Amino acid sequence: MSTPKTKILVPTDFSENANKALNEAIFFAKHFNSEIVLLHVIESYLINATLGKVIGFNKERNESLKLAVEEQLSEMAAELSEKENVTISWETTFGKSYKEIVQKSEDLDVDFIIMGTHGATGMEKFMVGTNASRVAAMAKKPVITIQGKAEPSNFTNLVLPLDLTKETRGKVDKAVELAKSFKATVHVVAIQTTNDAFLTKKLKLQMKQVINYITEKNINVTSKVMEAENVAQEVVNYAQSFSNSALIIMTQQEKELTDYILGSEANRIIKNAEIPVVSIRPTVTGKVVFRPY
Repeated sequence: MSTPKTKILVPTDFSENANKALNEAIFFAKHFNSEIVLLHVIESYLINATLGKVIGFNKERNESLKLAVEEQLSEMAAELSEKENVTISWETTFGKSYKEIVQKSEDLDVDFIIMGTHGATGMEKFMVGTNASRVAAMAKKPVITIQGKAEPSNFTNLVLPLDLTKETRGKVDKAVELAKSFKATVHVVAIQTTNDAFLTKKLKLQMKQVINYITEKNINVTSKVMEAENVAQEVVNYAQSFSNSALIIMTQQEKELTDYILGSEANRIIKNAEIPVVSIRPTVTGKVVFRPY
């Protein structure tokens, strides 16, 4: 194996869906020559409340649980490293899943976090929906989430929803970066939820600017404007109409001209999309709401 250039963090609870996320991470690792770091978070709540009641909580049993997890991670990493010719290491930690995942991603300075949104029965309340959304919203690096029914993608079609917020440029740049790497087509989609002529004009102008910007990067791009009341579902349906597709969204937006892909919408997309969702956390720039590229 050559020396890895990038790093991917993959939280796992050893469930089927966590393994789906791991398969996606292996695909990414081969493409980007990345190291994969498997992370298992031993939930403090489970230890204190569940194990403490069932078998008693003490230092010895705590250490036994940690050793059992580490043995399973070690075997998994060694087997997959040899089979897939990918560098895989592992980490364990105690605490709240979403907090520890975010903290570990910063400590390790990873390039991506790839995780499932539904875990095994014992961990489901920690790994389902809101937990993945919290990681996506808090992490500084892109988070790729794989929902329970989702299948891994080779990212040949990237669907980019547009809105009128000041941080849109961030996800456009990430779409360009991924499209170049995977030789993908970017499908820009704008969904109108209002008949307001002023907002409609701005949305269409922004779409034109984004199309020109992506075209200048020598990337294949398509565009579509649709009308719908349920933004999240319409975005998901459109994205899933393409094969080997992925959605690129932002997890936090400012409520100025539209609610589009604001917190709750991002959460709905992450929970419901049966394709990978790439979540980008915006960086506040303080610049004007609408600007040309």
